[in-house]
Amino acid sequence: YQRRVHGITHHHAAAVVAKDAGLKEISAKLKISLARHCDVIPADKAFYDAGMAAKAMGWLNVAFVFLNRFLDISELMEEPDAESTMLDNTAFENTDIPHLFPLPKEPTVSVDDLEEARSWVLTASLDKDLEQKLSFINCSKCNHPNMDSFITCKSCSTKFEECVITGYPILSTADRVQCRACKIAANRNDWNKYVTKLKMCPWCGNPQSSFT
Repeated sequence: YQRRVHGITHHHAAAVVAKDAGLKEISAKLKISLARHCDVIPADKAFYDAGMAAKAMGWLNVAFVFLNRFLDISELMEEPDAESTMLDNTAFENTDIPHLFPLPKEPTVSVDDLEEARSWVLTASLDKDLEQKLSFINCSKCNHPNMDSFITCKSCSTKFEECVITGYPILSTADRVQCRACKIAANRNDWNKYVTKLKMCPWCGNPQSSFT
């Protein structure tokens, strides 16, 4: 559990560092991957942050699903004896994002941000060209479609190594690289983008360079 909390803390901090460095896609992926931990961190904030990060990247289908879930959580929090399992989980069926998680006792997202999200979701719901679904990739072991940020396959339960840069899975050993100092793993392309800009490993802080 402590290692998991350490990983969550790292992802939060790394998302801020990446965004400040202009690495918007890496920051967005980290925030989306944090939704896997909505049973540990405040669920309303986890889904809100993931949705807004996706929206900023133009991944509007993903943004819609996350922000819609955020709104559902916010409404459910107002009901006595409510539980997360009362939420419709259809959109998150082939993901490793928990369906069972504690509802925050108090909102952790401001009223203004809530209303902004609600307004956007309402407008987006009228867009016939917007597919209201997450992005999926196939498990490299069993070929089952999973949300692209998955770590544990919903079908075969294979657990993949997590990229330290994005929190997304390392699906190919050919694309796997590791920090020369602490040996933590990453996807090659994401590692190269990060260290080209920031010149260090995000986990141990040691100076690093890209891989060819």
